[in-house]
Amino acid sequence: MSIKIVKIVSSEELLADVEEEGNKITLKEPVVLVAGQQGIQMVPWLMLAKKQEVTFDCSKVILSYEPKAELVSAYQQQMGHIVTAPANTLNSKGELVI
Repeated sequence: MSIKIVKIVSSEELLADVEEEGNKITLKEPVVLVAGQQGIQMVPWLMLAKKQEVTFDCSKVILSYEPKAELVSAYQQQMGHIVTAPANTLNSKGELVI
């Protein structure tokens, strides 16, 4: 599993489990990162898709980078993966602090 943030030509920043093979990139369980009043929110990108996976040409990617550990933990929790949160990342209400 390689969790990355990928910015694509449509200007969307997606957080996903990323696999790159040749000139193709596959995003599994992608979410859009949206800045809101309560911080960064993760909204499913393929809300209506039967399969939460998409493959496209690498030319559609502007950049990709490793996210902060706190963001990876929040993503894994949202996707239902078992996670142990790093110290001092949850507030007293159990909300992620980034």
